[in-house]
Amino acid sequence: MGGRTSSQAKDSYNNRVYERIVVRVKKGSKEKLKIYAAKQGRSLNRYIHETIERDSGIMLCSKDMQENSER
Repeated sequence: MGGRTSSQAKDSYNNRVYERIVVRVKKGSKEKLKIYAAKQGRSLNRYIHETIERDSGIMLCSKDMQENSER
């Protein structure tokens, strides 16, 4: 044994490739945002990404990643 689990491999990859941004909102706001995003057919993460990309013009991830996250 002694091999890494797939979770550990994914975590290692994500830590190398992505940065984390923490956004703090008032209690109850996260759930409201999740509901709003779901009504738009998006996850909360996808909604945040698309909003930042639209407002800033900065692409946060590749088109391949966007397509995979919406499946």
